Amino acid sequence: VMATKKHPQKRAKKVLAPDVQDVQRLLDNAPEDLLPILCLAAFGSLRRGEIAALKQMDISRDMNTVTVHADMVKTDDGYVYKDLPKTAGSVRTIELPKNIIGLLPVSDDPGSYVFGVNPNMISHKYDILKKRCGISTTFHSLRHFAASFRSDLGVPRKYIEEVGGWREGSRVMVEVYDNALTSTRKKYTQMTNKYIEETFKIKRSG
Repeated sequence: VMATKKHPQKRAKKVLAPDVQDVQRLLDNAPEDLLPILCLAAFGSLRRGEIAALKQMDISRDMNTVTVHADMVKTDDGYVYKDLPKTAGSVRTIELPKNIIGLLPVSDDPGSYVFGVNPNMISHKYDILKKRCGISTTFHSLRHFAASFRSDLGVPRKYIEEVGGWREGSRVMVEVYDNALTSTRKKYTQMTNKYIEETFKIKRSG
């Protein structure tokens, strides 16, 4: 009887989060137009399309918040602006340190895009930067970094999911269904922002 050849089971590819030193190297070497984009991914856990879709009306400079409710989606005719489904968990408001909000370009037109780029342009600029820094981590893995350092700080999973907009069954995190208490959320937001301000040196070039 011939033995049946067993094929190894396929394993889900793990996306490793960069470490603090890699992220700081990226921040130190980023051109001025890419720096705030990196910060939104690594600290706010925004996706490329979410960053590209941000408009001035989505930024509250008084409250230091970024509201994510849209995506920049590729079609046969190019990239188009698309509202996110409100039940997907991706619609969210993220509070960030004031020095990061201060990096975001300002315009008097509330309907104008904050960055005026599409996701491919973000990837292209990032790829140039990571090669210059000698770092292999992907842009998307910066989102994993945002979850990873919050986890290391002891932030409960439900609050990390809330910031990142992860849905039920995500490979990164499992959805927790109970509602986040506002007072508790504020405590962990302050803890997170203090860590960002004390750990990373973020300044404009020139």
